[in-house]
Amino acid sequence: MTGTGSRAQARPDILKALLSSSLVKDLIRLKMSSLRPDSGRNAVQTLMGGDPEVLFGIIGSVPVFINGVMGALTELAILLRNNHPPELLKSFTKSLACDIDREAARECAQAWAELASTMLESSPEFRAHAVKALLTEGPKLKAGAINAFSRFVNGITRDDPGALSRFVSGVIRGVDRAEMGKASAAITNAFLDQKWGLVSWTWSLVKGRVKRNFGR
Repeated sequence: MTGTGSRAQARPDILKALLSSSLVKDLIRLKMSSLRPDSGRNAVQTLMGGDPEVLFGIIGSVPVFINGVMGALTELAILLRNNHPPELLKSFTKSLACDIDREAARECAQAWAELASTMLESSPEFRAHAVKALLTEGPKLKAGAINAFSRFVNGITRDDPGALSRFVSGVIRGVDRAEMGKASAAITNAFLDQKWGLVSWTWSLVKGRVKRNFGR
């Protein structure tokens, strides 16, 4: 037990010693900046074309890697927030965002969304598991996002009480009212054209609520 603890303690010490060397820092910087955008695609194509078992073995360790990356990013955010001024962080993150290939990000999101859709359609078990996870974790994630957005809005309002009013006013000024009026009328008429279908749906909804509330 003592030996294991000593080894675990030695790893950060070794990393700290390496990072104190300007040569090591320059090598890391050069290596990271020289990575080509298509290197990941080429690596996956090579692995799939050679021995898929190796690729699936690597994929099996992805959750461990993701957990490590999330922990590192969490700690990075905390340290950046506590140790550096907001203006510096703002300009730094802005420059990082400009370097990200947005088209590649959209393509990646679309590819994974299509894969997830295929899996949901072909596997009832996977669909049931996904729905259960969504119902379990979804409310907490949604509430967290709403709370974060609320704090963001409240912060803007404290700093500039008229900011939201100007934002909404700008949106309204930019809306083509004639087109919006036509679209609203078309949507309303589409619902009203259903006549009995809409009435039946409304009546079924009312009956369901009555039964649920009064047990009849």
